[in-house]
Amino acid sequence: MASSGRASAYKSMQLDLWQIHWSSVFVVAIALALGSMPSWGWLPGPDRTQPPARGTVPPRAFSIPFQLLKGYEIVVTGTLGPLGQMRLAVDTGTHPTVIHRRVAQALGLRGKMVALKLFNQTLPVEEAVLPELTLGPIHKRNLPVVISDLDTVEREINGRVDAIIGFAVLGERSFTIDYDKQEIVFGPVDSKGGVPFTSRPPFVTVPARFGNQSVSLLVDTGTSGLVLFTSRMEGKLDAMSTALNAQARNLGGKFDFQTVILPKARLGNNDLGPAAAFIVQDRPDDGRVFDGLMGIPFLHPRRISFDFENEMFSWSGSR
Repeated sequence: MASSGRASAYKSMQLDLWQIHWSSVFVVAIALALGSMPSWGWLPGPDRTQPPARGTVPPRAFSIPFQLLKGYEIVVTGTLGPLGQMRLAVDTGTHPTVIHRRVAQALGLRGKMVALKLFNQTLPVEEAVLPELTLGPIHKRNLPVVISDLDTVEREINGRVDAIIGFAVLGERSFTIDYDKQEIVFGPVDSKGGVPFTSRPPFVTVPARFGNQSVSLLVDTGTSGLVLFTSRMEGKLDAMSTALNAQARNLGGKFDFQTVILPKARLGNNDLGPAAAFIVQDRPDDGRVFDGLMGIPFLHPRRISFDFENEMFSWSGSR
């Protein structure tokens, strides 16, 4: 590998290393916990059969402005029930919608305790139904949610977060996230040069290659870099070097991870060169359908698009 490519990958790793806490604290916890479940089902028990949330999406194209925090985390403004000016973090690696406990208390939401399966242990959480959620012209009714304390998330991004939303709210039509203009544009997208989905919402995954190894990555706007799981990747990747052994913490406690440089990263027909990655220690889960999380900063794009009509993910520009 050229020394310049290796140095660039190490620089990216150093910039993102402190940000792994967002993915490890919450996104990895929720996405990993739910990734092994059937489509639109996330917890065992009778409530998996409840109907999806109903709502309305306007037929014409529209856009929603957002605030960009830490260079990758997207926060929009919406309403939760009768509460306006709610700050909603947009995270395509989270399903179902997560409501901060303080907001649930203000709304008088009450649900039942169920088991949430994290990648390193199982925790009890509360599931409920949110009567209404509004984001611009998007209106959802009877939306299944998880109630959780988001204090750690707020500390990580240094800002208030009232809820975390994913494709359960955003996934009814194609959209583009424009990081330069800081807006989400809903409507037809040009996905030329993109990569096909290997799974549809609630989690969108795409195929990638590292050297000669094929992997499936969950596209995750709430993660700061490339995260791979030991149980899925052990013995399969030719890591060029191990940069650091360390620990991080999520809702279930501490877990181990390594930072490594992987050669010849490729997404579709796009050669991305060497890649910095976080290798996370997890519990084996034969039902999981993806090998890791692809945080958007891994691509350094100006725009990304989810084309649900053609089942394609695409990106453009470089920042």
